[in-house]
Amino acid sequence: MLVISTCDADTDWTGTDLSIDEADKKEGSASLKDTVATPEAATVYNTIYNPTGTWDWSTKEHLLFWLKCDRASTAFTNATVLIFEGANWRYWNLTFLAGEWTAFKFLLLTGDAESGTPPNLALVNFIQIKFTAADTTAFYRKIDHVRVIVGSQGMIGDDYFMRL
Repeated sequence: MLVISTCDADTDWTGTDLSIDEADKKEGSASLKDTVATPEAATVYNTIYNPTGTWDWSTKEHLLFWLKCDRASTAFTNATVLIFEGANWRYWNLTFLAGEWTAFKFLLLTGDAESGTPPNLALVNFIQIKFTAADTTAFYRKIDHVRVIVGSQGMIGDDYFMRL
């Protein structure tokens, strides 16, 4: 297992209005919260994790993380998670209910879409959680314990990931 971010601090994260929530988390001591208080319809809102350097995920199989939003995924034009290697990307659509933590597990080699040149998994340089607002209703999203694994290796904490 390779932990990308425990989300216990906002170091190397960017977003609209970031904070650390120690009361509402899935693993570790906190979750990362990004609040969008005054969204505009059809506007993209990103939460990005972009530390210095790159990750080598070439021997990993799955991307795992927790996500919670106070609005369901159907309240957005789209909700996705993307990985980037330079200008090359791959994304997966996110489906979730309002107000509930959802465990996500995605196969790194196949996504819902990707750039013309797929990302080189040996040189991944950032992760983006991207929501497009469908209206002007405020929302927040919380992210916790982002990691990549081989098979079922590193399935710590809630065993929900084992069933995905």
